Amino acid sequence: MSETIEVSEKQGDSKGERKINVVGLFTGILTILVPFLGAWWELRIGEAFFFSLNPFNPEVILFGEKTMIPVIYWLGFSFRILIVLSGGLLILGSISSKWWSRHLVKFGSSKLIWVVAGTFISILLLNLGIPGFELPFKIPLSGVSTEVLKLENARITFQIYSRFTETFWIATFTSVLGVYVRLKSK
Repeated sequence: MSETIEVSEKQGDSKGERKINVVGLFTGILTILVPFLGAWWELRIGEAFFFSLNPFNPEVILFGEKTMIPVIYWLGFSFRILIVLSGGLLILGSISSKWWSRHLVKFGSSKLIWVVAGTFISILLLNLGIPGFELPFKIPLSGVSTEVLKLENARITFQIYSRFTETFWIATFTSVLGVYVRLKSK
């Protein structure tokens, strides 16, 4: 199966040909969509705490009230702009046959893998525990666990639920496609 489509266009008396990188075009479109698809990982601790991890728009709900940290919001907004621009440049490089097209493909195809890897490593650190920030309970990577906190004269039992969403798998698939496109553009 060919990854490029040759398109002939008539320009006056000369005949020009350009190749469209179909995989790159598809990857660019998916890259633009990923920041708007929603949460990548969800964590719920009892009824008191809900965390929706989306590197572009994380959400924390504590006792029913949504909490916003401005620096986290703007960091996510910056990531969103970077990934949308990367997808646009990937599309432009995939449909163009100019000398700079390969550079646009290389730039656009490699950004999402870093966001996916950083997000996964963050979730893994939360699961394994961060030195100096130990929690009195274990957070599952994906699934449900029942935890018991024992205080002086009290015992609290609660469930911790976490899961990777479909959006995480779409982002992972898109980032792997991006790596493939980057390797094929050399």
